[in-house]
Amino acid sequence: MSSISKRLLALALMAGCGTPEDILDAGSLPDAGTLPDAGSRPDAGASGPDAGELATDAGALPADAGPRDGGAAPSNEPPGMTVQIDTGPITSFGASGLTMYSPSTKNSYGEWSGNLTSPLPDGTGIRIHYDSSLVAGNSPVRAGRRIPSSGTGWYFQRWRVRFSPNWTTNGNPCIKMCEPQSQEHGSGAGATSNPILGGWTTPFGDTRVVPWFAKQGPNASFANYGPASAPFVLSDGNWHTWEILLTPESNIGAADGKIDFWVDAGSHFQQTHVQFLTSGMTAGWPFWLMDPVYGGVVARPPTAMWWDWDQLYVSTR
Repeated sequence: MSSISKRLLALALMAGCGTPEDILDAGSLPDAGTLPDAGSRPDAGASGPDAGELATDAGALPADAGPRDGGAAPSNEPPGMTVQIDTGPITSFGASGLTMYSPSTKNSYGEWSGNLTSPLPDGTGIRIHYDSSLVAGNSPVRAGRRIPSSGTGWYFQRWRVRFSPNWTTNGNPCIKMCEPQSQEHGSGAGATSNPILGGWTTPFGDTRVVPWFAKQGPNASFANYGPASAPFVLSDGNWHTWEILLTPESNIGAADGKIDFWVDAGSHFQQTHVQFLTSGMTAGWPFWLMDPVYGGVVARPPTAMWWDWDQLYVSTR
């Protein structure tokens, strides 16, 4: 057992966030459905048991030489990709191309469309607001858009992200940010999956968010992947460019897929031997969902805080 307490471990598993060092055998997740219903309780997404581990050794990491202001960093997009989403600098929610799924008045979980504002006070982008009215394990606001051509399993995403200087997960192990949804989006049981992109804090402290990929499914196989290194920290109050590349398996079920993260073009993390699909599933990524769950069920946000995103770019092949 890692240094994380058994109580926190149990709560982390409930939140869909495994521990950095332990692999646990857990049952399947509850059915996540296909698309969120704006009139219903938010789908926490990263909910249910998770038997994953957070990879903590990515090998030798390059020097953190990338720009720290989220500027025009060199792209790590591989050749042959086709652009599916390219928001450019976002001047309003309507300009983002997203569809709002949250209600227009705050519900009993603290979710409503007013928790999203755009543009930002100091420039372009979208701001996601959190406060103490949000019930832990829920999203303050949800929106999404379809990916016109889902591709054959290759997925590349680049966006700029920034966390408020007072950001904290308040004892929760993670913050969910978005989902590149699979063709068979669901609970992670059987021939379904529910992959998640977000930020992990355990065991770095509540204010140190690093990139995180939660592999939920198929066949109830759950794993958390991400770097455990200071150059990857996103929550220092500055803009950062975060790139994600999902490389498909050579054949369905071959478990030789890959996940790559880059922060500000310089710091690189790679996870190999990833299984994205099983028999009965189809390769491709047809939908992008913003579902920023305040991860875990430990505590609500202690105060008003936010994170921003801008210039979302998604390509497939």
